[in-house]
Amino acid sequence: MRALIDYEIIEPLHASARSLVYRACSTAERAPLIVKIPNTDCPSHEEVSRFKREFALARRCAHPGVVRPLALAQQGGRWVMLQDDIGGTALSVLLRDRAAAGQPGLAMDDFFAIALQLCAALDAVHGQGIIHHDITPSNIVWSGARRQLQLIDFGIAGELAQEVQGIVHPYALEGTLPYMAPERTGRMNRRVDYRADYYGLGATCYELVTGQPPFAGSDAMELVHSHIARVPDWSHPALAAAPAALTAILRRLLEKNAEQRYQTLHALALDLQACRADAAAGAGDAGLAMPLAGLADRHRPFNVSQRLYGRARETAALLAAFERTASGASELLLVAGPAGSGKSAVVDEVQPAIVARRGCFLSGKFDQYRREVPYAPLIQAFQQLLQLLLSEPAPGVRRWAERLRAALGDSLGVLQELIPELALVAGPADAGAALAPDQAQARLDRAFQRLVQVFATAEHPLVLFLDDLQWADPPTLRLVELFLREREGGHLLLIGAYRDNEVPAAHPLTGLWERLQRQGARLTRLALAPLAEDDVAQLVADSLHVPAEAAAPLARLCQRKTGGNPFFLNQFLHAIHDAGQLVYQPALDCWFWDLAVLEQAAYTDNVVELLVEKIRRLPAPAQQLLQLAAAVGNQFRLDTLAVLVDASPAQAQQTLWPALRAGLIQPRDLRYKYLDADTAGTDVSYRFLHDRVQQAAYALVPAEARAALHLRIGRLLLRHAGERQLEDELFAIVEQLNLGRALLDDAGERLQLAQLNCRAGGKARRSAAFQATLEHMGIGLALLPEQPWQAHGALWLALQLGVAEAAYLCGQFERAEAIYPLIMGHAAPLEQVRCIAVQAHQYQLQGRLPDAIAVLRAGLALLGMPVAHDVAELSARSDALYAEIERHPLARDTQALLDAPELDDGPALAAMQMMQSMWMAAYYAGQQELSVHMVLSMTQLSMRTGTSDFSSVAYVGHALMLALRTDDMDLAYRFGEMALALARRRANLQTRTLTGLMFAALCNHWVRSLRSSDALYDEAFGWALEIADYVQVGVVAAVRATDRLILGDYLPELKLAIAHDLLLMRANGQQAMADCCVAAAVQPIKCLMGQTAAGASYDDEGFSEARFLERYGDSKLFRAYFLQGKIRNAFLFDGADAEALAGQLELVAQMMRGQAKVPDATFYAALIWIRALRRDPARPDAPAVRERIAALQDKLARWAALGPALFVAHHHLVLAELARGAQDLALATGHYQRGLDAAAGSVPLLALGNELCGECWLEQGQPRVATVYLTDALARYRQWGADGKVSVMSARLGPVLTGHAVAGWAAPSTPVWATRGRAGANAELDLMTLLKAAQALSHEVGLVHVLRRLIAIVCENSGAQVARLLLQDGAGWRLEVEAVDGMTAVPPARTVELDAASDPMFPLSLLRYVARSGAEVIEDNLAGSPRFAADPYLRQPGARSVMCMPIRQSGRLVGMLYLENRLAEGTFTAGRVEFLRILCAQAITVIANARLYDSLERRVAERTAQLEEANARLVALSVTDGLTGLANRRHFDDVLRSEWARARRAGQPLAVLMIDVDYFKRYNDRYGHQTGDDCLIRVAQALRGGARRAADLVARYGGEEFAIVLPNAGAAEAAEVGQALRAAIAQLAIAHAEAPGAIVTISVGVASAEGHGVTDTDALLRLADAALYRAKHLGRNRVVLNDEGQEQAEADRRHA
Repeated sequence: MRALIDYEIIEPLHASARSLVYRACSTAERAPLIVKIPNTDCPSHEEVSRFKREFALARRCAHPGVVRPLALAQQGGRWVMLQDDIGGTALSVLLRDRAAAGQPGLAMDDFFAIALQLCAALDAVHGQGIIHHDITPSNIVWSGARRQLQLIDFGIAGELAQEVQGIVHPYALEGTLPYMAPERTGRMNRRVDYRADYYGLGATCYELVTGQPPFAGSDAMELVHSHIARVPDWSHPALAAAPAALTAILRRLLEKNAEQRYQTLHALALDLQACRADAAAGAGDAGLAMPLAGLADRHRPFNVSQRLYGRARETAALLAAFERTASGASELLLVAGPAGSGKSAVVDEVQPAIVARRGCFLSGKFDQYRREVPYAPLIQAFQQLLQLLLSEPAPGVRRWAERLRAALGDSLGVLQELIPELALVAGPADAGAALAPDQAQARLDRAFQRLVQVFATAEHPLVLFLDDLQWADPPTLRLVELFLREREGGHLLLIGAYRDNEVPAAHPLTGLWERLQRQGARLTRLALAPLAEDDVAQLVADSLHVPAEAAAPLARLCQRKTGGNPFFLNQFLHAIHDAGQLVYQPALDCWFWDLAVLEQAAYTDNVVELLVEKIRRLPAPAQQLLQLAAAVGNQFRLDTLAVLVDASPAQAQQTLWPALRAGLIQPRDLRYKYLDADTAGTDVSYRFLHDRVQQAAYALVPAEARAALHLRIGRLLLRHAGERQLEDELFAIVEQLNLGRALLDDAGERLQLAQLNCRAGGKARRSAAFQATLEHMGIGLALLPEQPWQAHGALWLALQLGVAEAAYLCGQFERAEAIYPLIMGHAAPLEQVRCIAVQAHQYQLQGRLPDAIAVLRAGLALLGMPVAHDVAELSARSDALYAEIERHPLARDTQALLDAPELDDGPALAAMQMMQSMWMAAYYAGQQELSVHMVLSMTQLSMRTGTSDFSSVAYVGHALMLALRTDDMDLAYRFGEMALALARRRANLQTRTLTGLMFAALCNHWVRSLRSSDALYDEAFGWALEIADYVQVGVVAAVRATDRLILGDYLPELKLAIAHDLLLMRANGQQAMADCCVAAAVQPIKCLMGQTAAGASYDDEGFSEARFLERYGDSKLFRAYFLQGKIRNAFLFDGADAEALAGQLELVAQMMRGQAKVPDATFYAALIWIRALRRDPARPDAPAVRERIAALQDKLARWAALGPALFVAHHHLVLAELARGAQDLALATGHYQRGLDAAAGSVPLLALGNELCGECWLEQGQPRVATVYLTDALARYRQWGADGKVSVMSARLGPVLTGHAVAGWAAPSTPVWATRGRAGANAELDLMTLLKAAQALSHEVGLVHVLRRLIAIVCENSGAQVARLLLQDGAGWRLEVEAVDGMTAVPPARTVELDAASDPMFPLSLLRYVARSGAEVIEDNLAGSPRFAADPYLRQPGARSVMCMPIRQSGRLVGMLYLENRLAEGTFTAGRVEFLRILCAQAITVIANARLYDSLERRVAERTAQLEEANARLVALSVTDGLTGLANRRHFDDVLRSEWARARRAGQPLAVLMIDVDYFKRYNDRYGHQTGDDCLIRVAQALRGGARRAADLVARYGGEEFAIVLPNAGAAEAAEVGQALRAAIAQLAIAHAEAPGAIVTISVGVASAEGHGVTDTDALLRLADAALYRAKHLGRNRVVLNDEGQEQAEADRRHA
């Protein structure tokens, strides 16, 4: 042995991430050796185990065709494996060499020799119970001299007859992907057995013949899809030239389903021998002389067919659901059926479709015996996914990390507690802030929803399979419901499987289905029936290889015994085979049975009994270990079993091995193979084949012994768990102990379990699993001794509070209520405060605000902070508190308050928490004095004791107090700003949300614009969403919506935005706040838009004011929200109840104190009272109304003095209305104007101000002036989207807008439309046309559009058939636009010469007259006119009535409008002249502006073109080498990266050439740098000319180096290009006296990504650079491929 260990390295053969392989010889005997060592200095336990296992498995085979290991030892601290060396070369190297020489593939003689020896070697391997799992050309060594083959590398070989490959990332799959069997990808519903090696053998043989693997490409997922769904290229020329039967052999080896491949290597060898014989006999072209013998396999092992039978309809439905999901839908598909009916098998059939769509399949399973573990299957599923991500390359992991951090935000830490793998991908995150239970639940719900949204995308649809939903926990079902709320764009298919016979009508799953149906979710249910007899017969026939007719009698027996249950049927067939009652008949290649014997055999018809018998046939230690595993759960860790039997993991696995071989349990992944005897801990885990297997194993445990077994398991797990493991396995350990707790007698152990249950309950609470919390806390309480508050007070209190809180969150309010008095009777005062906090939160959730306030009062009294009940006393105490605060040294020092120390006093902190709760309860209950008192109390306590999470809320509330009490808005703003800064410093998003909302709503708008609050609302809304505080989400949405209505946001868009918020609120249980938002914002908007039944009413099909007030009228807050919009609309629509509504203004002011809605409602209330008094000055209560108006105006004046433009506008418009009532026109118009000036930017106020001003002018008998304002008002209302207001106003003002001021207009008694005569109608037509023209022309941009619109309006209103506009152009006239019979045109530049003899388009004599006289001309019949009848124009038929009018601007003639009608005389009248004159005067201005616009457009276009040209030049300069004109290094790198990505996607090769000018430094030294530059330019031109395709990129890499990218070019083609370029440079014959050949030459290094493990562009460039270096080393002026460079370098090292 020692002689062998002493060796000398000859040459390296192979290097991979896992190992290094060298050719060597022994020092003493010079015997040839292969030396293999791990490629890491510190290999892990798994890597060492893998290394040792490879040695042991290869040594076990002992076959000439298998590498012979000689020794395994540690040398110099490193493991070394020595193997026999036959002097061969890996087939991959041989293939590469032949490809480089233009001879892809092997010669047929070599192929058959290799293939047959490989069959023999692999047969020997399989004979030892080993599956190689990595048959590739790289793992086959061939010695041509010896004609001998060896199979090498058993690093990932398996020893189980069948394995289940789980879903892992393609990069993490064990083996070599281009040669991997479909079932080994983990994307097929098939087990992996020895036939997977046959697929690898087929892929290898395909490459040996064709020179390429069956599927090429660098994209891993694309290769997976190819193996599953694509067909190799059977038309390859090499296959056509090979013997015809060879293609049939390869086709069979490469079948997707293992059942259709060869079943034995003996059969394959027979066919290969026959094929070789036929080829030698020359029969290859004509076909075989006889059929291939091996196509009918012999020596077939027994396998039950893995095909899916009788489920075609269900599979089609499942695939259709996935296609809908891939297209954007979210869907729930439930698969129902009894145990063993094949639900999971049906679901697995979707795997190939998922791969084709690059989707993601996750699965999790509920455990019958571990139902108290919340979210277990979701955690399993996402753990799988995150483990997949960890297998991606580093850039991919970084991208996922960024997405996860962006989506989850502060919730990342919350999810990491449940799914620790998140930290491995996204990085560790802080745990989320502590929240109230309901908010914690909502936060977790939203975090899970966002987690799903990260992975469910159009690019990667997500399929989430949850098995055994009959055992589902309520929290997981709640999340399922949440996931399905995204109806479209979700890309999520959620599949659930359950046993329908175990789901009664009262089961939570039934309730979930019904709720989702009501919500309109997309749902599908598939019910799996037992297999029909025909299906059973087909399965039996396929498994036993007999015709279906022959299998029918046995199938009927199977059907009778198993009831058509697929799992039972599979087990039954294995049972009769194991009993020796299925006998293989080689001659017939089928299995034989004796039906009579089977009929007489006592086979049970109960699958559990059958499995029990199977388990009993195992060795006793294996049985015992299976029983322990069944008690642990459906899935279990090897470490756990090792602890339970006091053995090492390796020993435990050895004990389990019979169960593994029997297929009763399965490894969860492939790590079980790499377990070393010296390993102390391992991540190996297993799962039972089926729940029925676990049930059978558990049934072997006597019922009376089960509690003791669980107790023993729990004790052992607890004893061996460290703190971290205890936290990770807490639920599992506590579950075991709880199942055996009845046997606990020791008081100390019972107390310990009570503590563990309290800990588990707390963990469940943090996960919002309140049912599990309730169970754990309840069990913990039951474990305590009598009167536990005496000896174990803290634990008792924690458990009692945990039960109370979880009970009310689960709807068990009476249970919670029974606990509070118990705690209050036995707890200390501070502990009672904790109880009161829980109790108050329950009452707030129930809406019992007075009860919540009462218990919080009691809590503060316990802390020595009593709160008065009497309102007057409360108000007095508030005044005293305010005074005390004002005296505090920090009362005005906001920076000092911001930097104040942290509050660390427990009672004070508890008081702050209760005060904030009471503040909120009081606010929503309408107890304003109590709410104010709490704000002041919190402020005073914070200033005195320090800062806490609740201080920012106190300070922002105090800012409002400052504003109300001092009118010092700057101080209030600074205080509020400090509060927001403080909140932003702290992690508590709940108080951050409250502070941000309050600052935006109560402080900000008094100093800054109301619009600036919008961003603050959005920020607060985001924070509330982050913690899923949907109560605050609703509040922010309502406040934001009503403020945006005041701001004048476009109503249709605002309505849509609010609708989105409403969906969110309703989906998360905030129906009341959603209803409030509808009443406060949506219905006012619909009213303004004209979408309600009447102007001022909110009633429509979906909303009733009466119903809203009946339901929410007791809430002052909701009534205030309702009133603030009603008061506005009551004025705008002149509602009959306007005064009654204005009389309730005080409620709005009280409940919305500090908000912008108070000044807004005050403004409209003042207008209501002013209008009422104006209409009836003598009303009995006139003095009281005047006093009320004065009081309101005082408030408006005080607010206006603060500065915000909105309040200034309110103030002046009210003053204007008061002056209007006093008939003081001058004062009124002044205030109107100042009000409109201040309202700039507020569309509603501009509209209202113009409306009121127009009404004022109407009352003064000035309709023309009024029309200007009223028209503007209508336009502004339309701009706002208030079409309902426009309709009402238009109906009311119709007579005014047509020129008729109606007496008593303010209250018209009869419609005026019925009294109009013809003149009125014409005047109306003129006015409406002018308005239309003004509006239409003002909206047009560009001269052509203006002219077309103008001439169309002229024709419409004048009756002209022909209309032409002439404008003066210098000294001449130009035709600008014309309309003829309704067709408008802007002709190309046409000059009209007035002094010409004639014109085909005009009577020039008439135009000359108008131009010179400046007077309009109307001729009823132009032909009869004595002035113009002789005009040549009249020689052509047509013109009858004619009108021509001059157009002036600033008194100067600038144009003429010519009209004619060819059908009627007297068409044009003098009444048209005034109208057309006004219209044309407007048009001239618009035309001038349009010309200016066009000029600017041309200039902009010219400038843009210049800039684009300059930018193009800059871009070209940025990517071009300044000397040679080639691409520069930067551009080369960009193109190379782009082509690399494209090549990977398309599976195409990519090559790079690195080129160096030989001896260029000598050239420069001899001829000078100028000549050197000229030389480089000529070389560059030659290289560019030598590029063969447009896609090839030639670049200057630096100095005298050049580089070329050759897309879609392999190594051979790239080498040809290199040779051509080398020759082209030589042909230039540039003199170079310092070079050996006296001319300039180049050296070329060629590298290709084809066929190499090149992982990125850097690696490709390194290969090319190495080849270039080799070319220079070999003498320059040559082309070297990277392969050649490697081989030569190895040769050099050998000679060295």
